[in-house]
Amino acid sequence: MTYEEAVRALERISERGIKPGLSRVRALLSRLGRPDLKFPSVIVGGTNGKGSICAFLSNILIEAGLKVGLYTSPHLLQWRERMAVDGELVSPEEFGGAVGEALRASKGMRDKPTPFEVLTAAALWLFAQKGVDIAVLEVGMGGRWDATNATRNVLASIVSNVGLDHTQWLGDTVEEIAVEKAWIARRGKPFITSALPGEGREVLLQVAKGKGATPLVVGNDEGSQARVRAGPRGSFSVEFEGRVFRCPKPGIEGRRQPLNAACAVVCSMLLGVNLPEEAIGRAIGRTSLPGRFQILDGSPTVVLDVAHNAEAAKHLAQTLESRFPGRKALLVCAMFSDKPHLKFAEALRPIASRAFVAPMTIERPFPAEALAEEFRRAGIGEVRAFKSIRGAFEAALSEAREREVVLVCGSFVTVGEALKILRGRSRANREKGR
Repeated sequence: MTYEEAVRALERISERGIKPGLSRVRALLSRLGRPDLKFPSVIVGGTNGKGSICAFLSNILIEAGLKVGLYTSPHLLQWRERMAVDGELVSPEEFGGAVGEALRASKGMRDKPTPFEVLTAAALWLFAQKGVDIAVLEVGMGGRWDATNATRNVLASIVSNVGLDHTQWLGDTVEEIAVEKAWIARRGKPFITSALPGEGREVLLQVAKGKGATPLVVGNDEGSQARVRAGPRGSFSVEFEGRVFRCPKPGIEGRRQPLNAACAVVCSMLLGVNLPEEAIGRAIGRTSLPGRFQILDGSPTVVLDVAHNAEAAKHLAQTLESRFPGRKALLVCAMFSDKPHLKFAEALRPIASRAFVAPMTIERPFPAEALAEEFRRAGIGEVRAFKSIRGAFEAALSEAREREVVLVCGSFVTVGEALKILRGRSRANREKGR
């Protein structure tokens, strides 16, 4: 199957949507010869920050000389962004072949697997084919019923934090959601979390203990077994089991990134990876992740961030205020219908000068006029509704005031659309210069 055929096939079965349960993906993995048993894995979940932890951990393991498979979701521009080996995206041919193999294996299944289940099985099959030493798997949603949780050979589990998101699937309270996320814990294996008090930490630890895992808290308070301390110019240190690692500023911007990086450092130690401080520092410093407070210098300054819930918006506002003191943001935002629109807008209000909002172009869109009304209710004075993300972003680029930062946020789709526009402009400028 070619890459294009694989993408069309995944889009065709998108109507299967989200179906909680592990029976389908387990059956699919069995039909593929249980590729998940051919290498060990680390599963990483959490409401926010799990993608960053995966990126940091993958780079540390690569620095240690291991061949590392990385499976993440969702993607910004291309479906194959979800699968990487040794820091490089799999080729279009490899992606198409893996998805084709998973779809062929699913033929005859009465309960058809969802697109995410197909992708998860395809990634595990491809990692086995490529002979990875270890895989880092990002949970798609929750934990208990997520396809990644069907993986058996798990060495460690990580949950970054717990906030209110996907409440229609996971529960209406932080405590209920924490239970779902903690189900990625494994008996006799480390369970690492950087959740703060009030972020479901107590429930995470209780459920993990009940499953026979060994819980460990990474943080900067008295309840932390691994202590993280801030240093000068964004650097930080991690104290754990009598060792101190002094790390440079993480390559991914954000106030919470030292905690995310520290989770990866502690996990690597528990996996038996014995790297010197300099090597760990190199891995953390070179880690980058598109769409995570991604700054694009120019006129105007553009910041891309995939924040899509209230907790992420709060950290985004704090990071922007710290990185661009005294400057306000022109928000460009489109969101899914099941997100906390008002709380999201309220969290961004302290740094927002105005907002240009638009509807999504895929499933579960929230109408632009309704989103605009929520932003007005949040106290953001000037709010305009556009017919498309492209229209909102291009208007922001042309109308941004002096010292105003254009901040694109609200979903992976919103950021992905902005990246497409910027890349198109860059290509056009290069062609003009020839």
